[in-house]
Amino acid sequence: NNMGGTSIMKMLPGFNKVSEKQLYEAEKKFKMYEKMINAMDDEEREQPELMNKSAGRRRRVAQVSGFPEHEVANMVAAFQQMRA
Repeated sequence: NNMGGTSIMKMLPGFNKVSEKQLYEAEKKFKMYEKMINAMDDEEREQPELMNKSAGRRRRVAQVSGFPEHEVANMVAAFQQMRA
């Protein structure tokens, strides 16, 4: 029996109130973020603020990951907001 990520998340406390669609959207976003992070070099992973300072870095990560540059900027902004 192969349990998908959404099935497992439904078992976590508090997640039973989250709809399947919300879980699907969150999982989709996590996969997008994972591709973007994998497209970063070690220095960018250690210092994500470098992405804010350099449009060239954002552009490269966007090209390699296959997502628009504004999505890379959104991911970095979300990460920095979580760190604050």
